[in-house]
This record gives sequence, C-alpha cells and structure tokens, in this order.
Amino acid sequence: MKLLTLLLFVLSLGFVSASDNNGQGEDKPGKTDERGLKQGHWIVKGKHRESKGYPPEDKIEEGDYKDSRRTGEWTFFHIGNVPKLKTTFVNNKATGKYTKYFSNGNVKEKGEYRMGRQMGTQEQFFEDGKLKRKQQYNSVGRPDGEVVEYWPNGQVKMKGKLANGKRKSVERRNEQGELIEKMEFGEDGQPTNIVKGEAKKTTPTEIVGDGKAATKPQGTVTKDGKPFQPDGFNMLYKNDELYQVGKFKNGRLWEGKFYKYDADGLLLKIEKYKGGKYHSDGQM
Repeated sequence: MKLLTLLLFVLSLGFVSASDNNGQGEDKPGKTDERGLKQGHWIVKGKHRESKGYPPEDKIEEGDYKDSRRTGEWTFFHIGNVPKLKTTFVNNKATGKYTKYFSNGNVKEKGEYRMGRQMGTQEQFFEDGKLKRKQQYNSVGRPDGEVVEYWPNGQVKMKGKLANGKRKSVERRNEQGELIEKMEFGEDGQPTNIVKGEAKKTTPTEIVGDGKAATKPQGTVTKDGKPFQPDGFNMLYKNDELYQVGKFKNGRLWEGKFYKYDADGLLLKIEKYKGGKYHSDGQM
C-alpha cells in the first residue's frame, strides 16, 4: 500500500511539472516573485499579448529575466514561430552579436550591440541572401568609416564615408552603375565639390519633418485612448510599446523620457529630455 501511495505521489509530481509548462502556468508567460518582479524563463505568446495580432499559441518572445531585467539569450519571433531576432542581454541592455531574420527564415541583418549601442560591422541583406548594405560603427555607437549600399542586381547604389556620425563624402549610382552624383561635406555639414553624373536619381530623397507641429507624433496612440495634450502630460505608445512619456509643449516632448527602439522593436536606450532637448540617457 505504501509503495502504491509513493508511486502515485511521484506520478502526480510529474503531471504537475508537465502541465505547468516549466513553472509558467497554462495562461501565464512566466513567474513573478513576491515583489512583482519577473524571474526565470519567460515565453510570451499571442494569448498573452493579444494586441500584437499573433495566433494564441504562437511565440512572440522567449528568454530569461532577473528582477524584471532581460538577461542572457533572447529570441523574438515572427508569426508562425519563425525567429525574427536573436540576441543576448546584460542587465536589460542588448550586448553581443545579434542576427535578424526575414519571415522566410533567411538572414536580414547581422551585427553587434554593446550595452544597447550598435558596434563594429553591420550587414544587411535582401531576402534572397544578397548583401544589401555594409556599415561600420565606432566604440560610442556612431556610424564611422565606409558605408556601401547595393542594388538587388549587385551594383553599388551608394558609397560614402562618415566620421563619428558626420557625413564626409557620398557617391550615388543607378542600377546600371552610372554615376548620379557625388559630393563631399564640410565641417558645417553642407555639401561641397558636387559632381553631377549623366544618370538621374531613381529614388526620391527622404524628407523629415521638424516635429514642431502641435499634433500627436505620427504613428502613436495615447494611453487608454485619452486625447493628446499638446501642452500637457502624455503617455504615448507606438507599435504597442511605450514611446514617449512626460510633459509636452507645443506638441513636442519637453520634460520626460523618449524610448528608442530599433527597426524590429528592440529597446536600445532611454533618453531623458529637459527643456525640449536631449539631456542624458536614462536607466533601462
């Protein structure tokens, strides 16, 4: 009888362990401690974050937490459990080699983060695997050195040089390899020694707004759908992630925090703003 009781107890432990999904529970992405801090291994699925639009059992992200800070290897996913980004974290900051993927599984980008900053060589690829862009970053995370961008047929689209984030020269060519233009840049950032080629530009120049309009920043939503306050406190979200929070003036963040993400939604840094200008980096 004792042997039967012991056997049933052991089997019940195995059942609890299996049904508990490594301690996460059926409908919970992971564990929190008595302080409410995330601990251990977490698997966030579509059912845990419905606003992402993933099927309920598809993974969104997976990795370990220590005191609500990401640590170690993390994987972020496309719909269908296809990896989107693989990287490592140290104290909640991306650190080390990373790889981004297209939804077909091919490599989209490779590079390195160091405490949330881009470092070393960054390579971007077309979906068929051909090199699209190659660029260098210095020890403080600014573009530095040569940058080359290619057309899908392998011809050079753009070649330039930067020094600590400042443009020094650029040369643009069309898909047939014909020169469109090349120029150098002075210390004031203005182009000099401009040479025009016979070919015409095939892509329009991007125009960036000055951000001074007293309207809600493009692509953002306010918390709980509250009206945007051009001259007041706002908590703004973009792509379901916290984006800007604090006091606004004439539609611009004046006193608060600006959360900076990369193209795939990875939080890289938090900037503090005072008087409408960048003041310092905040703690992640």
